[in-house]
Amino acid sequence: MCDELDFDVPLPRGWGDSVRSSVLNIVVLVRIATLAAREFLMREGDLLHAKLFRLESEVAMLREELRIAGARMRRVDPRRRPQYLPVERMAILELRAMRGWSKTETARRFFVSDDTIRSWLRRADDDTLLQT
Repeated sequence: MCDELDFDVPLPRGWGDSVRSSVLNIVVLVRIATLAAREFLMREGDLLHAKLFRLESEVAMLREELRIAGARMRRVDPRRRPQYLPVERMAILELRAMRGWSKTETARRFFVSDDTIRSWLRRADDDTLLQT
């Protein structure tokens, strides 16, 4: 049966350009539909679900932003990546504590080595990580 579906479909010239443009237009239509759905919930007085819907959408978009930025950062040689500022290092360690991440997980998420996280933790204790 699978052989019956195995056939070549001729594609029109320049179809790739139209497909990419169409995908972008579809995404805009999805955004409009999402906004309309949220507005409907608000008009119906279901503010809690409207807010939840908005927050879930925001989380999904932020995850996609992080995925894209992370993919780019992974392509950069670790020795050539920009260094975190002391305030950012402290913020990373605070986030690690808040999330309950291991050193390895923290290093993976911020594109540094386990040894770097260990070094930051040691320096946090002797006040050289971030001068107060």
